Amino acid sequence: MCDALHARGMKVMVLTHRQSAINMELPEYKRFELWTIKDRLGRPRTEVWWKTTIEALMTHNMGHFEATGPVWTRVCPYCDAWWEGFRDELKTLIDMGLDGAQLDTIGTEGNLCYATNHGHKPGTGPMPKLAERLAWLREEIRAHKPEFVLCGEEFGDWLFQYLDLPYSRHRADDAQVFRYTFPETKENVAVSAYSYDQVNKSLMLGMGMDIEVWGLKKSVLACPELADYIKQVVEIRRAFPDYLMNGRFMDTLKASVDGAVRYAVHEGPQGLAVVLWNNSNAPQDCRVAFTEGRLEQGTLCKPGEAMEWSGCHAT
Repeated sequence: MCDALHARGMKVMVLTHRQSAINMELPEYKRFELWTIKDRLGRPRTEVWWKTTIEALMTHNMGHFEATGPVWTRVCPYCDAWWEGFRDELKTLIDMGLDGAQLDTIGTEGNLCYATNHGHKPGTGPMPKLAERLAWLREEIRAHKPEFVLCGEEFGDWLFQYLDLPYSRHRADDAQVFRYTFPETKENVAVSAYSYDQVNKSLMLGMGMDIEVWGLKKSVLACPELADYIKQVVEIRRAFPDYLMNGRFMDTLKASVDGAVRYAVHEGPQGLAVVLWNNSNAPQDCRVAFTEGRLEQGTLCKPGEAMEWSGCHAT
């Protein structure tokens, strides 16, 4: 499978929470039961995740859980065998062609562990040990495949020391200033079924797209029209990677727009790219002006339409 995807120019990543938790119904659970994170009564801390089943989604949103599905428990990072096994499994997958891994739930670590036999003081947080484990894992994996990509779900800033990318899901409209302030971060916006606005937001902010259709139960092909639109937007982005993918995100600096649309500016090696997003339900007239000189030439791009090159002066 990896070879077939590589032949089409794609990279292969797995989404896993192998670094964090184990299904209590698996035969391997008995081996690691001793090392599960314990509550004050010495019981394994259990979790259920709503994306496991549709019933779990419904009951999760109601604040309680009554659905079928696996029950998970996290493994204390003080367990050597757990992390050595994770490393070995990743190496096996790398030899099969894997390009990266996304460490699911890594952003919600930090439960206090009250175990008395893990080698730490009962009731302490495991985060310093987790940081040590991640640094070790990165060194081990990079020695095996230097270009391997390690990502994490919704992680905090401290994890940028150990992971390459955050697997984030920006659904709100609060990311634009952050994107300008920390341009070195690579994040995503969540795109659900027929979420055209989120696709447009990803282009405007220079972020990737995290496609989640029906709670990760279906692929984007369940919405073929949206899949076509995503393709059109990606074609624009790939046509100007030095601006829309790897350029400097300038927020709204160096340009202004007169009209009821959202916009953002990307700086590249030979000028600026302005992305306009009409987030209303009606066509909008607008005028773009550059604050540091006049436009001498440029390219107008619209999803699904041929690019138009302009060599005339304009504001």
